[in-house]
Amino acid sequence: MYAVLWSALLVMLPIIAIPSHTLLWQYWNWIDVIRYDQSVQYGLSVMGCLHTWFGISSGQGIVNAVAILLFLLPFSRWKLYSNHSYRLLIFCATLAWVVIFNHMAESPTYVIAVAGIGIWHFATPCYQRQQARIWCNLLLAAVFVFTCLSPTDLFPQSVIHKFFAPYSIKAIPCILAWCVIWIELMTMKDSNHESLITSAALVAGTKV
Repeated sequence: MYAVLWSALLVMLPIIAIPSHTLLWQYWNWIDVIRYDQSVQYGLSVMGCLHTWFGISSGQGIVNAVAILLFLLPFSRWKLYSNHSYRLLIFCATLAWVVIFNHMAESPTYVIAVAGIGIWHFATPCYQRQQARIWCNLLLAAVFVFTCLSPTDLFPQSVIHKFFAPYSIKAIPCILAWCVIWIELMTMKDSNHESLITSAALVAGTKV
């Protein structure tokens, strides 16, 4: 409710400086720009990957609707709101989500997604991830190589312009990482059970 209240307040805040009809006109212009952008540009995003890999040139609205639904689903687990690990995962998922589903996403904006993935990997305890540590490490390595280093001089320009850029390679590891984060959010146990499992895993690791 606070989010709704503050959103409404911020939407109406410009009315202090401009007339109401001008503000409404600006918002309609903004909506038109978004509609036009989505029809001509896909960016380094999920839609960009669908376009370059599978030739899908329409359906941006469907992709956006699915993205919003997937983003909101973890919030239905209201019993986990007091769980610090859950809130941290929500933060990580949001940082990645706002980039990979943004049809205007460019290479520099991936610093936001990479920050979220880094926090997920190093700062969020998860018992399930301990069992698949090697795969999570490989995923993090893929993010580092293909998302962080792909635009650099580490790779020949021919590879960058003929493979990485045309096929939106930079986005793919972050999309996979976001999927893993989302699965962890949807399969996370309640706070007491999660804390007991995490403590047991840490104790076992210390003994080893």
